Amino acid sequence: MFKKKKDIKDNEIIFYPVDEAAGIYVSPPEAASKAVPEWFKSVPKFTDGEKEFIHYGDRMNLTVKACLPLIDAFTSGYVLRTPCDIQVRWNDGDRYPTFTWPQKNKHISPPVYMRSVDHDRDTPWKNVEGYEPLMFNFMPSWCIKTPKGYSSLFIHPINRTDLPFYTIGGVLDTDGWGEAGMHPFLLKKGWSGIIPEGTPYMQIIPFKRQDWVSVVDKTMTKEYSIAITKRDNKFKDFYKKTHWKIKSYR
Repeated sequence: MFKKKKDIKDNEIIFYPVDEAAGIYVSPPEAASKAVPEWFKSVPKFTDGEKEFIHYGDRMNLTVKACLPLIDAFTSGYVLRTPCDIQVRWNDGDRYPTFTWPQKNKHISPPVYMRSVDHDRDTPWKNVEGYEPLMFNFMPSWCIKTPKGYSSLFIHPINRTDLPFYTIGGVLDTDGWGEAGMHPFLLKKGWSGIIPEGTPYMQIIPFKRQDWVSVVDKTMTKEYSIAITKRDNKFKDFYKKTHWKIKSYR
């Protein structure tokens, strides 16, 4: 299933299914750039219905659509999506919700696993405001393999506070451990409804492992002041033209 280590390029991430059926019936992870939410896409570039850039002296008419760091966050790495509709339903008197999904396709493994009540009693997440206690897991059908020396950050889709759940973050050394595993998530308190097929539930960002050393340098204040002055001499796009680098995930 794996390529030989020497065949895995430094910029290559391999996704492989947990079984043959998953490879046929469950879509593989895809670039996060394909999962930018429609509500963000619909945000206009300028405020108040204006069609061009205007500087008002104390402010500009640019919206969040012009924020490259935000766009980079949305589009970094890859996303895993739900393989089918998942219904969340609370019955009267129940302490925990019921998760159900279509049974027509018997080849799709259960996308959600519910932990036992006893296991969750002392979870550190039980008091997170606005969410039910941690007792659920997404069950991916695809695994990950990265080159030697590379790990992967698994997190909730960045800036997706609109989703009815919150996926707990973690880091896996995917150059040696690429199993799909279980990925815990919190459900918004009392939420019921259908999580549609294709909903992004996890963002995967590969990175190279290396040791870092922090340095505090108070002499750089002047350098910062000069940089800010250069920035303020421009109406817009200073960061894009001087510092920003294009990132590519395919």
